Amino acid sequence: MGQLLEIAACEEILAWAQYAVVSPYLVGEERANIEELFNTNAKDELDDHFWKLQNRMNELQYVPKTLFDFSKIQSTARCEYHIPTDVADLITLLKQNIESEECAIRTYQNIIMVARDNSDFVTERIAKEIQDDEAQHLSDLNDFLADLES
Repeated sequence: MGQLLEIAACEEILAWAQYAVVSPYLVGEERANIEELFNTNAKDELDDHFWKLQNRMNELQYVPKTLFDFSKIQSTARCEYHIPTDVADLITLLKQNIESEECAIRTYQNIIMVARDNSDFVTERIAKEIQDDEAQHLSDLNDFLADLES
């Protein structure tokens, strides 16, 4: 279980970076609204999800093997970090974050199933809480994308 939580923690760091690094540089008519969403999501990824995972790993007495080494975070994660290439292309940025949120939802679905199979109801509850947040992020991103594409 600890290894799955470590993978998810690495993905949360990448998700934080994907939102936070690009948000100050966005351009375009919807820039302010999307920047606010990106900053809110970034805060969730790092200040909530990452810490919940860290705390649970500690409770399970699992010491991460790759999380301490930034050079290994991206290779440990199963979700891709999308390098922003054009901050003016809000549609592409939204699509990249949508892809990342969909991947995160799959990650947490896997953790939920493994936790349930192992009667680890605390981890299952935590993963469900985080998955619910990721689903909300996905919904918000899809709403912005639909608005921009219409």
